[in-house]
Amino acid sequence: MIHQREITYEYLSLALDVGERILKSGGEVSRVEDTITRICKAYGMERVDVFTITGMIVATVKGESFGTITQTRRILEQSYDLHRLERLNQLSREICKSRPAIDQIQKALACIDQQKGYRLISQMMIYALVAGSFTALFGGAASDVMASALIGVILRLAEEPMRHMKVGRIFTVFFLMLLAGLLSELAVISGAAQHADLITTGDIMPFIPGLALTNAIRDMFQGDTVTGLTRLSEAILMSIIVVLGALIGAMLH
Repeated sequence: MIHQREITYEYLSLALDVGERILKSGGEVSRVEDTITRICKAYGMERVDVFTITGMIVATVKGESFGTITQTRRILEQSYDLHRLERLNQLSREICKSRPAIDQIQKALACIDQQKGYRLISQMMIYALVAGSFTALFGGAASDVMASALIGVILRLAEEPMRHMKVGRIFTVFFLMLLAGLLSELAVISGAAQHADLITTGDIMPFIPGLALTNAIRDMFQGDTVTGLTRLSEAILMSIIVVLGALIGAMLH
């Protein structure tokens, strides 16, 4: 029984590893709970109870051969990555289908962890494209679109050292929005652009928490009211920070 309990503990820990990464990558609570439950049952755990909120995962499993085991994971940060989320979903399906050994699962998770995202130059282009596109969508002139795209590149460059220093997300966004509002006003004052408000509107769009808001509503519709309200509160707070930072930045000129 002791040997079986140790093995079960390891598989439960790996199931939580997968669930934790899914939650951090932007997966909804129901997906996390379903993934952990399926993996645990694939390895013979008779009863699985999983409770997940944005900041914590608690899982308890029960079986005649090992008794009852509970593990808890504290989730301190989230970094939305849909490609990583897709790979984790595929891994969970493979685990449930073929039930690989512990070392194989660990190697697969390590491979996913080592996956590199978009290069900095690509991210700068994405920021420029998003900012410029929204400025054009809201009626900005060609000079406004160019200024918005350039400021988007500057914002991504300014964000990079803050990521490495692991500055809190709220402070990072507030600082970047201050910078966006200030640069937009300076672009108009210098004569390089015409409408500071449209430039700022385009530059705040990459920082709007759209995915967080979508997941909040989805969680509430699926019955995870506590998590949904928590995520909704976070999304509203981040939206306020975005607007407040841009307004203060515009007034600093």
